[in-house]
Amino acid sequence: MPTTESQAAKRVREAVRTALERAQADIPGRKRGEPLKLIVAISSDESSHVLVHILHTLTEELQLEVAGAHVNHGGTAFANIEERFVLNLTEQYDIPLAIHKVLPRPSAQDTVSFRWQVRRRFLEQVRNEHGAHLCLTAQNSQNRAEDFLQTLLASAASNEVQTLVAYDPRQKLLRPLLTAPHSAVQAYSTEHHLKFIPEGNLDDSPRKTIRTRLLPFLERECSPRIITNLSSIAERLASDEEYLWSEAIDRLDSTDDASLPSLIASLSPPLQWRVLMLIAEEQLGATSARLHHQTLLRLAEKLCSAEQPHEDFVLDSGVLCHLESNGTLRFRLQNAASTSAPEAPRRNAIARRNGLLPSLLEVPGVVVRSYDDGSAISIEARVVPVGQDGVARPATATGGNPFSMARAYFAMNKLPPGALVVRERRPGDRLQVSAHGVERVKRLLDERGLTPLLTERLPLVEAGESILWIPGIASSATAAPQDAQSPLLELSYRRRE
Repeated sequence: MPTTESQAAKRVREAVRTALERAQADIPGRKRGEPLKLIVAISSDESSHVLVHILHTLTEELQLEVAGAHVNHGGTAFANIEERFVLNLTEQYDIPLAIHKVLPRPSAQDTVSFRWQVRRRFLEQVRNEHGAHLCLTAQNSQNRAEDFLQTLLASAASNEVQTLVAYDPRQKLLRPLLTAPHSAVQAYSTEHHLKFIPEGNLDDSPRKTIRTRLLPFLERECSPRIITNLSSIAERLASDEEYLWSEAIDRLDSTDDASLPSLIASLSPPLQWRVLMLIAEEQLGATSARLHHQTLLRLAEKLCSAEQPHEDFVLDSGVLCHLESNGTLRFRLQNAASTSAPEAPRRNAIARRNGLLPSLLEVPGVVVRSYDDGSAISIEARVVPVGQDGVARPATATGGNPFSMARAYFAMNKLPPGALVVRERRPGDRLQVSAHGVERVKRLLDERGLTPLLTERLPLVEAGESILWIPGIASSATAAPQDAQSPLLELSYRRRE
């Protein structure tokens, strides 16, 4: 370390220290004196090395325990060069490293958004496996400005501004460099002689045009503070968006179907269209992205002035909205059969509230879901092989609370095609409980009288498009007999308070 640091370099170090101190104060269940366990997303760029170096210097002072995670996106020579660089970097700082390799994808699908989704899921997986408190990434204020500008130019901000935030407690994701100017990060790197490789995945992306041409032009011709200004605007908008969506979820959760039209009438326009979007995305899934917020505002006006129930409102996005006599709203595609209308909207908006994404379940492997109150659940998959007598036998069932520990078995040769995925419940979910019988998942849960909290924390396991198992509740018709003639897939569920 240099004997003296510039003010810019000191500012970067203090930004990281302050971010860690604030974030660790919000971690539930962390014991006094316990090391702060961090998973750092490590790449070959300058900001990443700066973050790793600062964490190394703060390890003893803040009692840090650091591990790294890196995603090799494959398909390019740079991806392998970057992986070797990251391996050398983590060896230099004595940091354990987990690497995830992604198969090459067509260029049209290999977007910046897709890569970030892969990295985020891998970070969450590594954090759960290590029992870490936080995930850290190295984006700085320039990255946030670029991200915000790209969102605006792509017209993707019509419904929701999704930009980088310094700390996301739901995802347990911290970006300690986000408040640091890019020039200060560069100054720190220069003073400490840190090696790095410029990002190689920007060669043909719009992000490269923004970084190398558009932002320099705006700095030169409009304002030298354009990056700082864009970053500040993005931060403020993200905060406003978070508040509005949270308020919309709370209003929807506390309202029954019969009161929905009057709820819409009582809300301001920013909340009106968000409540309608929550209902639409729960019933239509990804198709709800077709609905522009202006379309939903016009729908809100029609709902407030509607005099007759059973009316279809034709939206300008190929979507129909049907208002029933009991106040229930049903969205469906205009060319879809009316008999296949989805069930009434769910009232807890699980995915938005908990920020949980579907997780790939490897065999063998474990998926862990952690919640803000410190509780967690895990689902493990393993293979029970055929024994010497040619039979695979499940483990003996255990007593006690069926939701604390539950198991299910499936014949490997009868599983539906497709990867195993752990996800939260969705409206319209159905389980094939017998050769000819199908049950709604919601009905199965209601019959057990589960509390809303437990329902939210009881994910499903599916293979391809078929639900296999609801832990402690029911298994699909493909469940294996007690003595199977082929290897068995064992799924087990645990809950930790």
